[in-house]
Amino acid sequence: MPRVPASFSIAEEAFPGQVVGTVTTTDVNAGDTAGNFSITGGNTGGAFAIHPVTGRITVAAAVLNHAGIPAYTLTVQAG
Repeated sequence: MPRVPASFSIAEEAFPGQVVGTVTTTDVNAGDTAGNFSITGGNTGGAFAIHPVTGRITVAAAVLNHAGIPAYTLTVQAG
C-alpha cells in the first residue's frame, strides 16, 4: 500500500478527545473506501487514538509533554 504523508498541528494545551485531524484512503477497487485504521508507530505514551472506521485522530493523553517530546510522527495503517 502506498504511503501518503499528512501533517497536522495542535496546541501544546490540547485536551483529551480534541480532534487532531482525519486520515483517509480509497481502495483500488472503484467506490470502495478502505477502513480499519490503526496507529502502528510513533505513538509514544499512547498520546493519540484513531477511530478505526473514520480515521479521525484525537488526543488520548491527559497532557502532551511538549518539553520532552516536541513533535510526534505517527505511522497509520489502513486495511
